[in-house]
Amino acid sequence: MVCPYCTYWVEDSIELCPKCRRRLRSPSVLQQNVAVKNSLLAFLSRFGYLFIVAAGIAAIAYGVFYYLSPLTRLKLNGIHLKYQPSGNLPPFLAGTHLESKCWAYRQGALDTPLLSTQLEETGTLQLEADLRSQTGQSFTLSAIEWVKTIHVGDTFNNVTLPKNHRTVSPAKVVLDAQGTLIDKRNADSPGVGRALNFLFFTFPKGVQHPGGTWMNQTNWEQTLGEWGIGWESELVWNLAGFEACGTTHCARLTYSGKITPRVNRPPAWAKNSVTGIAFDGYASGSALYNVREKMLTSNSFTYEGKLSIHIKNLELIPEEQRANYDVLAEPGTILFQFMDKLEVRIPI
Repeated sequence: MVCPYCTYWVEDSIELCPKCRRRLRSPSVLQQNVAVKNSLLAFLSRFGYLFIVAAGIAAIAYGVFYYLSPLTRLKLNGIHLKYQPSGNLPPFLAGTHLESKCWAYRQGALDTPLLSTQLEETGTLQLEADLRSQTGQSFTLSAIEWVKTIHVGDTFNNVTLPKNHRTVSPAKVVLDAQGTLIDKRNADSPGVGRALNFLFFTFPKGVQHPGGTWMNQTNWEQTLGEWGIGWESELVWNLAGFEACGTTHCARLTYSGKITPRVNRPPAWAKNSVTGIAFDGYASGSALYNVREKMLTSNSFTYEGKLSIHIKNLELIPEEQRANYDVLAEPGTILFQFMDKLEVRIPI
């Protein structure tokens, strides 16, 4: 072949022109790949151990940082749910929202609509530690302020309750030395007492992991129009997981279950006239257990449905509460369709 640069005749197998020393053709792709592969193998044979060491160090560092994360340790190790509050917690904010419509029924048919109610309550509560004993510790929950806003029919009333009012009378909880709930005292008031009932529960013993469930029972009282209704609950709790809350971490607890009503305080006109009570509805809630403070610092609970109160004589209902004054002296049912939400928490 002839060199295209200097027209010198060269053999076909020669890559460089003997005269001008210019390359006549490029090395084959296969030859280039072989050269690169040989260079890489030579480099790895000399310095490959450095890559293995670096990968090992990175894996160890990632594992250490992953395990040192508080959330990771909580997920792996679980948590022992118990009460050991410091006693100098900031005030809790408590609030309730109730919407209720009411009818009277006779023989399964509407007798007359009764007064509808909307009730808003907001309060500031302080949890204070009492004197510690050898057997445990007690805490008192008291109201700093409690405001009640009531809508009944077309009327509106806004009241700040005095501290000696039954609704806001202080409530007490008693814990043993291990942080287990022993007793609740004066916890039947519909304000402070109900808030206490939803801050302190009986937790299961031992370490709990995400997905763990347990049963719990609690009681509280609710004011529904003129009626004081007591509730007993059987709630199934679940440790849903862990999350950051403020400057610490919390366990997210969810719960739902069955609630059963009873008449604690009927109005004067219905005394000795109630023959039965039933509830068709549901109840559920979500709470945060603060890992640092070792107690619930937030709880939101909702229940709604139809509450039926059976009475001997519908004629007993006061005329001013009725839309229909032509009443027969027959047994019937007072039906409440209501939704009630309670929330108590420490602001983050």
